[in-house]
Amino acid sequence: MNEKKLKKYFLLVILIIILLIIYGIYLLANRNEKVVKDSSKNIVYTYYENSDYNQKIPNVNINKLDKKINDSIIEFTNNFKDSKTASISYQYSLSGNILSLLITVEDSKYEGSPDVSFKSYIIDLKKLKILNDDQVLKLFAIDKKTVVDEINNRFKKYYEEEIDKKIISNMTYKEYMDKRNLNNIGDSIYLYIEDAKLNVYLDYNSFVAEEKTYYLANIGYKFEIS
Repeated sequence: MNEKKLKKYFLLVILIIILLIIYGIYLLANRNEKVVKDSSKNIVYTYYENSDYNQKIPNVNINKLDKKINDSIIEFTNNFKDSKTASISYQYSLSGNILSLLITVEDSKYEGSPDVSFKSYIIDLKKLKILNDDQVLKLFAIDKKTVVDEINNRFKKYYEEEIDKKIISNMTYKEYMDKRNLNNIGDSIYLYIEDAKLNVYLDYNSFVAEEKTYYLANIGYKFEIS
């Protein structure tokens, strides 16, 4: 191939790439027109904020699903809104056609570590459908039992470490989990997809009165599922 033909070939490739980028932008714009209810706002935005109490409550800006989800968000946050002991925050992530939204409430009404609660929504933007846990897990070719077993194995390790370091004593593993409000792990998990990875946010008591130190302080509430 001579230099002149090579130059033409190179320019053709560049042109094709540019056209593909333009087409991709066009598809994204048209998809958003169908998905987003109010084009002047983000797909998730803050509709209520109380900076004094560190509270931000989101609103979902999605056709067909906005009322159902936003009513649910209001119901979840209503008891904490404008409470001086509670902070409310949220985060959201887009992975392809999947939107994940997680709302976190931290209530310091009582002594000790805050009482942390979660609410999550995972939405298929292509189908305009809220996915349940089983549908989300199917995207990763796993089931709920696999998630529960992985969380359970991690807490068995934490329990053994606390026994070994004498942070707790005279406590069975069942008692350890009951005191952490994890007698039924499956009821305490909230799924969230970020960077195409599955994360579980766990609603549990991270500190119990029997502990001599706050051993799980650095563990937190987020668990990446492998």
